[in-house]
Amino acid sequence: MGDHRQTGVGVLDKVMAVLATFEADKALQTPKDIAEALDLPVPTAYRLMQAMAHHKLLEPEGRAFRLGVRLATLGLRATRELDIVKLALPHLRELADQTGENSHLNVRRDIVRVVVAFVAGSRNVRPFSAVGEVLPLGIGASGQVLLAWLEPAEARRIAIESFARFHIDRSTDDLADRLRLVRDAGVAISRGDRHPDVAAIAAPVRNADGEVVGSLSSVAPRSRYGQSQIRDATLLVLEAAAKVSAKLGFAAGREHHASIHGHMR
Repeated sequence: MGDHRQTGVGVLDKVMAVLATFEADKALQTPKDIAEALDLPVPTAYRLMQAMAHHKLLEPEGRAFRLGVRLATLGLRATRELDIVKLALPHLRELADQTGENSHLNVRRDIVRVVVAFVAGSRNVRPFSAVGEVLPLGIGASGQVLLAWLEPAEARRIAIESFARFHIDRSTDDLADRLRLVRDAGVAISRGDRHPDVAAIAAPVRNADGEVVGSLSSVAPRSRYGQSQIRDATLLVLEAAAKVSAKLGFAAGREHHASIHGHMR
């Protein structure tokens, strides 16, 4: 199959080799084209391309195929994710400097959240979670923020599936009420929710369409985030999240932020 890099996983190598043939600015490829380029029997190339079309990696057009919409969607998502990390890092550093505590950026991936950026604070000797770590949704400040602006039924479904994945034995009966408080305040505050010794404050990061695309948080030992410390830190978290959202094109003032009170767990 030419000089395309091999991994030893045959089907995957063939799929990637097919995709690589489109890199030469050739918008349409027939099974015969692929068979010749990759030294495959034409029926094999046809079956492979049909299977890729089924998964929307390719799109049929007459007897030929073009790149599928799923690749465009995944590519756009990857680009946006790189952008949000790059844009958020200066504000995560500023927040860590201001509070002395760790700052994080989480994004949702289906029924989980992923830590995509982390800056250590001067007062913390260890992180409570690391970049790349996969965590549950519906629990903890960031886990609530990433669900709070979804439809309640969808948020509950995701939380139930996320709890099951992480073997969390917790009812979701009060989830809608908790998420409503988060929406009303524009911020989530948790004390001992996911981990008994950890407190966190999280605010949504929005894109130009107003969609919540991330959760920016300050995380500290519970003993250092009492009522007065949380009040001050919450304003800093909201400010940092607003700055990142503005860089992503979100127009300030489109969302109402109620006063911060009374929804700590």
